[in-house]
Amino acid sequence: MLKWYDDAMLRAWKGEDSDHLSICRKILRFAESFGDPDDAERAARAYCLRPSSDQRLMESAVALARTAAALREERDEWPCYLMTLGMAEYRSGNYKAADRVLTAAENAVAWDSENVNAIAGFLHAMSCFRQGMEDDALLSFMRAEEKMMPIPADEKSLTVGERNQHQLTAWLAWKEASSLLQSLLNPARKYQAYTARIQLAEMSPENRANFLFDRSRLLGKMGRFDEAVTDNLRALDIESRAPDADENTIDLSLHFNARLVRKLGESSNDVLFNSVDLASVPVGIHRLAETNFDCRGLVLLSNTGFHYHRFPKQVSPIKIQKHCRHVHFLHACISGDSVPNGTELGKYRFHFADNQIQELPIILGRDVLDLYAEPSEEARANGIVVAWQGKSGNSYRQENVHLFKTAWKNPWEETMIDSVEYISNKTWAQPFLVAITVQR
Repeated sequence: MLKWYDDAMLRAWKGEDSDHLSICRKILRFAESFGDPDDAERAARAYCLRPSSDQRLMESAVALARTAAALREERDEWPCYLMTLGMAEYRSGNYKAADRVLTAAENAVAWDSENVNAIAGFLHAMSCFRQGMEDDALLSFMRAEEKMMPIPADEKSLTVGERNQHQLTAWLAWKEASSLLQSLLNPARKYQAYTARIQLAEMSPENRANFLFDRSRLLGKMGRFDEAVTDNLRALDIESRAPDADENTIDLSLHFNARLVRKLGESSNDVLFNSVDLASVPVGIHRLAETNFDCRGLVLLSNTGFHYHRFPKQVSPIKIQKHCRHVHFLHACISGDSVPNGTELGKYRFHFADNQIQELPIILGRDVLDLYAEPSEEARANGIVVAWQGKSGNSYRQENVHLFKTAWKNPWEETMIDSVEYISNKTWAQPFLVAITVQR
């Protein structure tokens, strides 16, 4: 069954529709005969990779998808089954039913969340478009596209296996949705869709914040950086940078994706959500470990855990555009106790004006620790620098929290650093950044 499924996906990816259909007939027949919900889900998903032209097979796929979703409701993989059910309802023209389950799958936290959310989002976008709901279609498409991994340049050489099935499905859905929504996929129309939602009087504060955050990312891509910063700070309820801020502190206003302080009632689907609560961190420009830092928000990266899937793997480019001898980072991590000391959690990648590149690995136990961890003698011997210590604002965990400083010596101080990338290695620990300062 798994081999048939891989073959069906490969045929769909290569556009070999007749071979795809032939394999799907066998898969659907097999799933109907044996009644296993996992086989039923795979069979329905295999057939629904492409638009349907066979009514009987379509009815079989819908029935199998409904049965599988009903039988697997209590399992962690249930969002995957919802995604497949949504695919089947959409392919059969049951758009209202598709909308209900695809909306749930779009926002679900599950194994392989990014791909599951993206697939559901692209299908939901197409369903909305076919019902004449252009703004809804465009917003679902853009949210899904943010979560999708880029398609490799040599896409024809891709092979299919269990580890990349959802990724390939997301790319197929993206191609189909891009073609269907082609008339809407321009920056002006995207901006219009976000703005219409933000201005709705009945919009909840949480949803308005989500749309402001998303519009900020769009404005950044359009080169409208001042507007992007305004939207981002509004979305996250973060104060603006002081006009007289130390020019050696780097402005992260465009890149913040979480607040220092977590508010009551936040859910993991809100743009405001994060599991870090640094309520006692001094806000604004403050001197910590002999360095001035601009402390106003957080830049969190993703890890392999289910609960942080909305954060990016990489944030770039963070503009530096200065000559300097040292670069100082104020940072820490979440779930640092999930990986051993010495693990590389991510890296800072420096881009110089002459196109040279340097990297600084972020090492657990040398550069950062879990924010709740008390530095051991070994960590201090390895060079860990505690820049700040205070009490957590988390009512469930009233303990000391720490931020750490890493100083990087620039090997080419005569050459201007243009920008830096902040990159996660996707371990179980989740890195986060508070501030960057250069020293001339």
